[in-house]
Amino acid sequence: MKIRILIVEDQKLVRDGLRALLEGQPGMEVVGDRGTAARGWRWLSPFSHPWS
Repeated sequence: MKIRILIVEDQKLVRDGLRALLEGQPGMEVVGDRGTAARGWRWLSPFSHPWS
């Protein structure tokens, strides 16, 4: 089973670097990236949350 990761960071250069680093790791999958927390939450909203 892969760990699915959403990167939320306002600096595009940092997001790109994190994506490159994480995509090379076995068992990890970057499913997206967003530049703000609000956009990150909107991206997650269609998915069920274990804490809700």
